[in-house]
Amino acid sequence: MDYDIVTTQYASLAEEGGLRLQHGGTLPSCILAYETYGSLNDARDNAIILLHSFTSHQHAAGYHANATEAGWWHALIGPGKPLDTNRFFIICSNVLGGCHGSTGPSSINPETGKPYGSSFPSITMTDIVRAQKKLLDQLGIASLYAVIGGSMGGMQVLQWVTEYPLMIARAVAIATTARLSPMVIALNELAIKTIQADPQWCHGDYYGAAFPTHGFTAARVTGQAALVYAHQWGLSAQAAPARGFRFGFTEQVETASTATVDAGAPPFDANSYLVLLKAMNAYDIETGFATLAEAFQQISARFQVIAFSSDGMFPPEQSRELVDALQTSGHEVEYHEIQTPLGHDAFLITPEIINDELRHMLES
Repeated sequence: MDYDIVTTQYASLAEEGGLRLQHGGTLPSCILAYETYGSLNDARDNAIILLHSFTSHQHAAGYHANATEAGWWHALIGPGKPLDTNRFFIICSNVLGGCHGSTGPSSINPETGKPYGSSFPSITMTDIVRAQKKLLDQLGIASLYAVIGGSMGGMQVLQWVTEYPLMIARAVAIATTARLSPMVIALNELAIKTIQADPQWCHGDYYGAAFPTHGFTAARVTGQAALVYAHQWGLSAQAAPARGFRFGFTEQVETASTATVDAGAPPFDANSYLVLLKAMNAYDIETGFATLAEAFQQISARFQVIAFSSDGMFPPEQSRELVDALQTSGHEVEYHEIQTPLGHDAFLITPEIINDELRHMLES
């Protein structure tokens, strides 16, 4: 039977003197909101950490009380499903810097009694993963059966296996990259500047006043339009006319991107949007190493890399770069390039598209 009702739990990760961050600064306290599915076995070796994408959250499966919408990977989590809750203990936390219960810019700063707002420190993918590791420490989990994530969650997978190389048995990186392309960084910077240009943003201290709705909406439309454009361009670049204004295509981008934003996910905080975009822009798993292969030298996990043929945001060649580096460093890796017209978000739009790949990886 599928999960019916699940509840979000909250873990306090405060260290003495606060949570220390990679590039300096501390958070006086730190909360991670998380959900779990299945049971931890006696050997405590069946845990899987599931890492969500950019604007998603900890609600990966089941239903919250009185809610009609299931978690974002409900199709893959539960008894008999690829993430089989009869076998595995699955943990999904809202990332540090998020806005769905974990400490982020909208959280109350205990030193001031007010939301952090503009005073929230810069965080990195390393900080995000180290906070998740502290959650596992609290849960008494010293090893992981698998780490799984797509998009920004896939970046966290890469950070997990390089930060804690001997802790993880299997790693699944979906529609992700070792670093953002200059095009994506530029689009992210455009979204950041769009939010900051909204007069109601108030330099990040808009809590208790008006939300920067216009800037945030425009930033979301920019991001969604980029996804739609990159996806459609990847499908039709060779067939596209060399010149001319393609009204039908332009109209499609406008309609699809605006509809996606209007339909929306749960409400998202503009400052969290900025903080996490900046963390993604700055991410490069190769930093500190001579090559990408060297970055993967110490890992012990079996790897699965999944890409989507029409992904124009993190195209398959970026996934193949990961595969080449893993193989060069002597690691076992399987690669799946799935043919789909759904683009970058295929693993969220129709999660079943990776059903067989996940099942094979987790059962083998």
